[in-house]
Amino acid sequence: MSKKIKKISTLILILIAFIYCNEKKERKIEKKSIKEICFEVGFTTLRKFRGIYYDKKDNEEYFYFADPVTHKKIKIFDLKGHFKYEIPLFEFSKKLISIDKILFSDKDSILVLGSNTVYLTDESGKIRNTTNLNRLSSKNDFYTYLLPQTTNFTDNYKSLLFNCDWRYNLNKEYKYYYEDCFYKSRFVKIKNIFDSKKIEYKFSDNFYSNISKEPKNYFELLQFHIKDNKIYTMSCYSEYLFIYDFNTLKPLKKIKIISNSTDISIKPTNANIDMDSEAYHKLFANYGFINNIKINNQNIYLTFNLNVKGEDINISERPFTILKYDNNFKKINEITFYDKTYCGSSVKLIKQGLLLENLKKSTNEKTFYTLFDY
Repeated sequence: MSKKIKKISTLILILIAFIYCNEKKERKIEKKSIKEICFEVGFTTLRKFRGIYYDKKDNEEYFYFADPVTHKKIKIFDLKGHFKYEIPLFEFSKKLISIDKILFSDKDSILVLGSNTVYLTDESGKIRNTTNLNRLSSKNDFYTYLLPQTTNFTDNYKSLLFNCDWRYNLNKEYKYYYEDCFYKSRFVKIKNIFDSKKIEYKFSDNFYSNISKEPKNYFELLQFHIKDNKIYTMSCYSEYLFIYDFNTLKPLKKIKIISNSTDISIKPTNANIDMDSEAYHKLFANYGFINNIKINNQNIYLTFNLNVKGEDINISERPFTILKYDNNFKKINEITFYDKTYCGSSVKLIKQGLLLENLKKSTNEKTFYTLFDY
């Protein structure tokens, strides 16, 4: 009897060891870096003024860095770090235009978002076209438009998607901002943006009803990416990736996201918290949440900031994890960065892999990115 018990115990131990090794193997994905790329920009840039664009004429990807405030220019580099050319932004500066976002089609067609105003420029830096966006919806809701994206750039920006941040309603008073904001649109699609006679605004339905049945306080701009006429979006307050139809702005499906490295989604509150308050900072420090979404023809990459359990860490140095899925939403693997070397807020997807900014090597004059084969 004792021999049988020993055999059973041995088998159980072997089974436990096997499961542990498999789990460890799944969690420990090798971070295979290919090379380090140095961009001698000559100045520091906000991460929202950096990006990758594909030039159809050259059949090549380029990296752009912009400083519209101090140096008033955009500098273009190839992905070997070689400087190619620069675009002046002096006309924007002279007209006191505050730039919020820059989108590249190519050097002859560059879209610039100012304060609820969209401009079209080119490599000369001269403003070729301007559209003042209508901030008032048909329901008398007043919005601010932020962070535009487009499905593709071959149609000369005929369809642009914006985060729309609701501010107030002309006909209604509210006790707390979040009580009305909860029910408002979070996306607006604008067609024919540079044609005053044909311009169209289409607002999405209430997004946060996907997450909660009652009003809560949601502090965020939704992360989204457009690919093949589908919108992939995720809230900091949800563990689901939502897919919407770009044409109708209606939901298609949702995919539950599970990380081996962190819990996902912030717990919403109905407290009237100020965004600059310590309470707001602590709320985000105690949860893991979405940072950005990147998609190519083969894979979906989701970057999440980790739960740092209340520790006071600058958002650019916060540890993060990148989950990789195929186009059927099957999880392939996950790599996690704990040591504050790389920045989860500055992940760029190119044909060769993922570019991650190296915080320890970057200076005021040079910006370093590491290319990972992932």
